[in-house]
Amino acid sequence: MLKMLNKKEKQIIAYFSVHDLEFSSNPFAKAAKTLDLTEVELIDILTNLQKSGFIKHLSGVLNHRKNGYKANALIAWRLYLSSKNVKNSQFIDLIMGDDRISHFYQRTPDKLFKYNIYSMMHAKAKKEITDFVKKTSREFDLDYEILFTEKELKKEKLNLGEML
Repeated sequence: MLKMLNKKEKQIIAYFSVHDLEFSSNPFAKAAKTLDLTEVELIDILTNLQKSGFIKHLSGVLNHRKNGYKANALIAWRLYLSSKNVKNSQFIDLIMGDDRISHFYQRTPDKLFKYNIYSMMHAKAKKEITDFVKKTSREFDLDYEILFTEKELKKEKLNLGEML
């Protein structure tokens, strides 16, 4: 049976959907105080939310552009899906194992844009992405389109507090 979130759990999820952890020796102190909890209580609730699957993980996020990752691209792939196709499995393993890829989705293809697999790749230069895609395409015999990011128009946290 699906567990329902209680009021305090909703408050905690709402808080972390819009606030970052403090970069300090006590990263949960400010959040705990704001939420009227002790740090131990907050960490216990977060641990339980993670164990029950409501939270995947809490982590720090680096500003990839300030860390030298200037190129980003959405790569659209045409993969002929078949559970018996070993090459498909190898392709999926390759993409899943590449730390430069942050997103990986399967979608229903459109009549005019016949791609069904999408990955978002981050690299220091466009050539790194292009080289990876060309090599992967040859290895797995895949059609592709590379859509490089020209300008980031919106990037913000999803405010779950408004949805709970």
